[in-house]
Amino acid sequence: MSPVLQSDSNAVNRLIEARNPVGIVTESGSGQGGARRRRHTTSLMAFNETGQELSKQACAMKQNIFDNPKFFGAYMEFRRRDDGFNAALENPTMISLLPSLDGKHVLDIGCGVGNLCRHVASHGASRTLGIDPSERKLSLARSSSAELGERVEYLQTFVEDFNAPPGSFHLILSSLAIHYMEDITSVFSNVFRWLSPEGVFVFSIDHPMLSAGPRKWIRDSGGDEFWAVSDYFAEGRREFEWHGERVVKYHRTIETLVGALAACGFRIELLVEPRPDDQLLLQRPELAVARDRPEFLFIRARRATGESA
Repeated sequence: MSPVLQSDSNAVNRLIEARNPVGIVTESGSGQGGARRRRHTTSLMAFNETGQELSKQACAMKQNIFDNPKFFGAYMEFRRRDDGFNAALENPTMISLLPSLDGKHVLDIGCGVGNLCRHVASHGASRTLGIDPSERKLSLARSSSAELGERVEYLQTFVEDFNAPPGSFHLILSSLAIHYMEDITSVFSNVFRWLSPEGVFVFSIDHPMLSAGPRKWIRDSGGDEFWAVSDYFAEGRREFEWHGERVVKYHRTIETLVGALAACGFRIELLVEPRPDDQLLLQRPELAVARDRPEFLFIRARRATGESA
């Protein structure tokens, strides 16, 4: 049985009137002081026309390299033949960190082509909303999720422009998207507010040892190679070339990430730096570099009961 999202009647009315993209479960009195569960739902995509137009304008102004046709074509070709770190380490680690999904309302931030949305919906989540600024990615996500019906819906928007009533989701996910966001304090604060009490936030990013710079291997006089790390504590914007285009990400230390979550009221449950085990290396010896240099950082945090948004 999924936990019940608490909301007063005014919040529900605001939800229905504003047509925000969520469904909320509330408790209301019944009979001799008892309670009955009443489900108020609206379409996950039920934004009004003004909201949709503002979201489209925002997507045009911010970094949305994935709707560049040349870049998108190169990226999708890369993902089609991707049997590297994402497939071997990032995807299975994300799945392993998910809590029970039965009956949950889930938000996937930076959902891309919808892989995680389809996974959670097919493993028990009752409502899943994926948000992403890329129209091209969402087109693929929608076509590949059609068989899941209303359990999965998608919205084209940046997370910075998205809003939902407090306590709307039991679980919020983000796979390799947080490092594209300039202001994580606001993002984490909103995620905390959108989660129900005891709700879970799981996200992955490029590991800070990877994003710091200069992003290259160096060879010593003996011929041994080492991953070079510099400017680790110089946080902020990083530009690099990927698939022939300049891409912007934001480097942050682990200390900054954990501190920002704690400042919002999150309780850190797990911090994971995945690396290949011996069995995987027997099958994929080329992944051995991930034992010398971490590729990804995962954090699972919980909104503790009693913490207010």
